[in-house]
Amino acid sequence: MTVLRAEVWRELCSGFREADAELRAFRLIATEATLRARILGRPEHEGPHDWCLGHIPAALAALQDEEFGTEIPTDERTPGEIGAAILGAL
Repeated sequence: MTVLRAEVWRELCSGFREADAELRAFRLIATEATLRARILGRPEHEGPHDWCLGHIPAALAALQDEEFGTEIPTDERTPGEIGAAILGAL
């Protein structure tokens, strides 16, 4: 799930932490070029490209905020490699 607003993130986490006090969060980061390529490479019905591209600046800013969790770089990584990095961070 992508959450760009810290206040929304805090609200979500407070609910999750009620269920699991040991909740861990991870920020899956990527460069602007990678984000653009991923957006343009998926079918338009999965999310309007223009809307998604317009939110890249907010996403890049949120990706820098440590409040959103432990940073996991995703550029040039497969989903399996990203999962392994998250398991390694646990």
